[in-house]
Amino acid sequence: IYELVEYCSSIGLKPTLITNAIVLADEDKCKRYKDAGIDDFLISVHGIGEAFDEIVGLRRGSERQLQGLRNLQKLDITFRFNTTLTTQALSQLEAISTIAIETGARATNFITFNPFADQQGQERSKDGVPRYEEIKETLAGPARKLEEAGVEVNVRYLPRCMLSEEFRKNIYNFQQLPYD
Repeated sequence: IYELVEYCSSIGLKPTLITNAIVLADEDKCKRYKDAGIDDFLISVHGIGEAFDEIVGLRRGSERQLQGLRNLQKLDITFRFNTTLTTQALSQLEAISTIAIETGARATNFITFNPFADQQGQERSKDGVPRYEEIKETLAGPARKLEEAGVEVNVRYLPRCMLSEEFRKNIYNFQQLPYD
């Protein structure tokens, strides 16, 4: 992967990798990515602590992810967060936002259920997918906190009417789908 990143960088591309950052807990690997010319990482942060460990199926995975984020911060490697708004993640948005701010994330993407594209044909589950009303009640505080700290906030696939006017500028819906 390092050779591929280096090649992409050498031809003028800006290589980005999507990861849960567990492998980045090894600082030497982070240095290798930086030396290869990585532009940034998009880190999947779908929970904190035991919730994250359960999602990724790895005990202490959350600790390793946090160490990876600290390594990126230490080495001045740009990164962004992707957080899928599952029922489990929704209760942890404050903590996720705090970590984004403390570790220096450039942006945080909050992604709701998308019954199109890669999720086409799937049904919305009451167990794992919160209702839009729940998202509306929970998302405003963390989004405001992130913006006040200078972290870009993007909300994907949420109907515009589900957020106050203050955050409608942050919504990226189906019209932007071709650019995903």
